[in-house]
Amino acid sequence: MRFILICVMGLLAATAIQAQINITQYIVTYISAEHVYLDSGQDKGLQIGDSLLIKHNANKVIWLQVIYVAEHSASCKILSSGQKIKVGDIAESGKPDIKVLKDQTLKITQPPVTENQQDQTSLKKNRTRISGNLGLEWYQFIDQSASKLNFSQPGIRLSFKAQNLWERPYNIRLRLRSRYNQRQRAYSSEIPQNEWRNRIYEMYFAYEDEQALINFRFGRIISNTFSGVGYIDGGLIQNNISREFRWGIFAGTQPQWQYSDFQTSLQKYGVYGSYRSGDYPGGRLETTLALVGEYHGKIVSREFIYLQSSYSYSKYLNIYQSAEIDYNRTWRQRKTNENMALSSLYLSGNFYLTEWLSGSLSYDNRKNYYTYEIRTLADSLFDHAFRQGVRSTVQIKITNSLRLSFNGGIRYRESESKSTYTYGFQISQNNIGIKGLMISARMNGFSNLYTYGYNPSILLGQSFPQGHLLNIIYGSYIYTLDADQTIHRNHWLRSVVQIELPLRLYLNGQYEYDWGDDRKGQVIMTELGYRF
Repeated sequence: MRFILICVMGLLAATAIQAQINITQYIVTYISAEHVYLDSGQDKGLQIGDSLLIKHNANKVIWLQVIYVAEHSASCKILSSGQKIKVGDIAESGKPDIKVLKDQTLKITQPPVTENQQDQTSLKKNRTRISGNLGLEWYQFIDQSASKLNFSQPGIRLSFKAQNLWERPYNIRLRLRSRYNQRQRAYSSEIPQNEWRNRIYEMYFAYEDEQALINFRFGRIISNTFSGVGYIDGGLIQNNISREFRWGIFAGTQPQWQYSDFQTSLQKYGVYGSYRSGDYPGGRLETTLALVGEYHGKIVSREFIYLQSSYSYSKYLNIYQSAEIDYNRTWRQRKTNENMALSSLYLSGNFYLTEWLSGSLSYDNRKNYYTYEIRTLADSLFDHAFRQGVRSTVQIKITNSLRLSFNGGIRYRESESKSTYTYGFQISQNNIGIKGLMISARMNGFSNLYTYGYNPSILLGQSFPQGHLLNIIYGSYIYTLDADQTIHRNHWLRSVVQIELPLRLYLNGQYEYDWGDDRKGQVIMTELGYRF
């Protein structure tokens, strides 16, 4: 299992470096009916609530807001659009001129004035729309070390959405991935040589109309309105009291945490209320409060309060907050000796001081909490340590094509005598003699209780108007163990290709060669897909 995790982490890390144009630029990798997906996430400073801009020319822009961030990817909702977004488009931090945005928003939200145009718009709106993509994937690690831990993984990925079924706002959403793990040998009785790993991320039927009194979702669902509540196999019913106020209830079972398998042993129930006011590009506030309970029959697994808020004001300020407050009773109160406990708090802010200077600051803290699965764990084995961290980024735009960025962070864990420090610097130059030709160099470093080291890398890439992309990256990872001052050196050379084919087909490929003290081998990754 550790080897699989290492391979998957390597794959995610490789994907993240595909388009290191600079810390403030991100490449569009996929487009669904509602969302735009980017090639980078927290690794390049993106946070929920960030605003991004895709600029095709001075008068045609697309304004995005980040709604979900993973370590190496992010998804955005489209706030206003001047023209169609394409795979390969570059999104960057910042916002366009407010007057331009207001003009675009009016063009999008206001209906045409003629009766004939209104009829045509209504027909187009009610037409069933199918969108998504289907991808055939192949991942292979050829281990050239003495361990010979060769690993291959064919897979299939499907994202499907049908909107406005029966000329009504009924929608179907499906996201899944199936992979077949093939190892050189079995590692243990729990990790066989070959096995299927299937994940269903979303699969629901919904009625979604903000003008209607009642909305609902049934199936495997997750809501961006209260993302910290997690996945539910069940249903959600929402009452739209007004444009500003909504409330709802949800109930179902909780999917198995490791592989998202369906299970009935844990039930999840809750109620939430949501408020939003304002519009883009002016001030806009969204906040949601949810009361959540998770149970194993009559036994409490977890009960908590979840609060999520975001505020955006023009191009100058974006703030996001989420918090989880655990309510402890019965066996949980006896374990913790607390009735209420703040188990998680995250705050982030993005500030646009001038057209050439911007930055971000974030703070998070968390501590582990008891659930039904670990209720019998001995106190000596349970990690009670409190963790908190601060991270900051400064971005400098020297010219339209030359950017600098600096970032740093500190993370403290109360059970450790030494904090973890991270820092980084990046310089990027676009359109070097040829449009779309870019070079980016960066240096990251860290120091913690056990090791210290640094990670330099350089990228040379070419993007094409048709959406094609070619990147070549060299990097190294050098660290020293504090215990015996042993130095470990690792290097990689990676090429990434993205090709847009006819008939809505696309081909993504990556080849990587690794050598050094900890790892030696080759990584091959390909995906042939179809967008519909």
